[in-house]
Amino acid sequence: MREDSVLKNLECLLTEKEVTDMGAEMAKNFVEEAEVLSAKKDSMSGFKSQIDDIRKRQGCLSNCITTGVEFRDVECQIEYDWENGMKSIIRLDTKAIVQKLEITEEEQQEHLNI
Repeated sequence: MREDSVLKNLECLLTEKEVTDMGAEMAKNFVEEAEVLSAKKDSMSGFKSQIDDIRKRQGCLSNCITTGVEFRDVECQIEYDWENGMKSIIRLDTKAIVQKLEITEEEQQEHLNI
């Protein structure tokens, strides 16, 4: 069946508030890391996974703050250009074309049967 919309993970510019919120989350994340590291002294097993997860999030937050962008799922619309055999995937939030693809044979057949 031919799709009329798709959810794509696309780059989104962060607002100043989002960067500030991520900075606050990163600071909280560092405190959380310190607490886990302190508890690690008492019992080494089981904490490595928690620390790895925290550090992974720190890396993600740091990258977002540094670049000012984050990849998020963005609702997109698919527009078909039957004459040229192409379809465009368009972000609904900015109306920007994010991808152009050839229409598949299956889609062409469905279109002709309508």
